[in-house]
Amino acid sequence: MLGFFFLTIFGARANQDCRANTRLGRDGEFPLVMLTSIQGSGNTWTRQLMESATGIFTGSIYNETRIYEENGFIGEIQPMLSGRTIGNKNHGLRHLAQAGANILVIRNPYNTLKAEFNRKHTIPEETGGKGLGHVGHADPSAFNTTDWDAFVDKMSNRWFRHYHRYITESDNLGIPLKIIYYENLQADSVSEMKSLLEFLEGAIGFQPDRKSQRLHCISMAQMDAFKRVKKPLGWEIYTPNMTRSINKLIKNLSDTIDAYNYPPMPDYTKILPSLIEPSSEK
Repeated sequence: MLGFFFLTIFGARANQDCRANTRLGRDGEFPLVMLTSIQGSGNTWTRQLMESATGIFTGSIYNETRIYEENGFIGEIQPMLSGRTIGNKNHGLRHLAQAGANILVIRNPYNTLKAEFNRKHTIPEETGGKGLGHVGHADPSAFNTTDWDAFVDKMSNRWFRHYHRYITESDNLGIPLKIIYYENLQADSVSEMKSLLEFLEGAIGFQPDRKSQRLHCISMAQMDAFKRVKKPLGWEIYTPNMTRSINKLIKNLSDTIDAYNYPPMPDYTKILPSLIEPSSEK
């Protein structure tokens, strides 16, 4: 079951991931570290990188047996409050007050919403009939339905509320918090994981074994098992009204992040030709 996940040798080129010598903690070894995001933000891929960098399995509030059985996420079936995992996937607010540290994964909402809609509407052919797919695609026609319209309205507002609540409540409760921007993770996974390890050391006193070897392995690896291959649709799926609304939420979250002195959010604002004001000529 786990064979090909443990073929990596530190220093060698890796075709899958770098989770060699990854272990579960002892009962109660780690405080609860939340790894939280909105669905479609790359949480599972971040877990793969985090396990590679720390040498400790991550957990989840969801206990998805499929990624445990097929993808080697051993911590997936551990109780989230057991203290045996470091970085626990959660798309909600449950157990927030019990956390020793919180890690937010934030992605451009336009890409997040599209990714999650693809996951929820994955065509059966892409998963062999096994249900929702972390890297699957929806039938393109689904983006021309009222389901898409309702989904954008609901999930874009949730995108803002989720991160706003974690930032403000973590501050109120004195819980250390780190923000990882998905785009930065794509651009330089090693630097982002190095920064994450520094955060974990300061927040909960965790230091990984063989840190330099683990980071070097990440630099050599092609860990894209949970990254959806882009399939351009050929048309704009966000209407001008959707774009105005989402751009406003982006501005609101950016203001929250700035107010609490976290690294600034990338410019996620989307400009459509129909939203550009015509220049006035005198």
